Amino acid sequence: MKQIILILTFGLFFTSCKSDKIASSVNRDASYLPPMEIAIDPSIKADPELVDLVESSEAAINEFSDNVEKVALESKDLLKKINSSDNQSAGDLLRVMNLVTKFTANSGKIMSTMEKFDTYTAEHKEQGKFSEEQAEALDKVGNAFKERMTELGKKYEKLFEELGK
Repeated sequence: MKQIILILTFGLFFTSCKSDKIASSVNRDASYLPPMEIAIDPSIKADPELVDLVESSEAAINEFSDNVEKVALESKDLLKKINSSDNQSAGDLLRVMNLVTKFTANSGKIMSTMEKFDTYTAEHKEQGKFSEEQAEALDKVGNAFKERMTELGKKYEKLFEELGK
């Protein structure tokens, strides 16, 4: 048990240090949902920080979506086996830990972007510089994320139901 915890800890540490490189290495499969595009309203183009935030959010949402799809497509048999069996082998458990580690590492960009999103909003509200246009731009990002999560939920509904049993 101590060895498994040590391997998991080392794996998480190692991949968190390399998360940008790993996240960009997720290959797109033809069956993945198409990348989302978040339109940038001309009214916010004068705010380069917000434009960058919207663009980086779009990229982060697309990478996160691809990451979810990669796990769903490549690991569904392993996840079903682990979920339905009481007799998992040490190899199965190591594969699951590896899967969790890779998923966490590949999800680093969305977490970082969410933090930037929150920081931007808090700072601009605190300074009294939060316009209706800025709020609408940020709403577009939030709505795009919700929409993609809904699409993924529908696409993998059967898999999620099987894993929930």
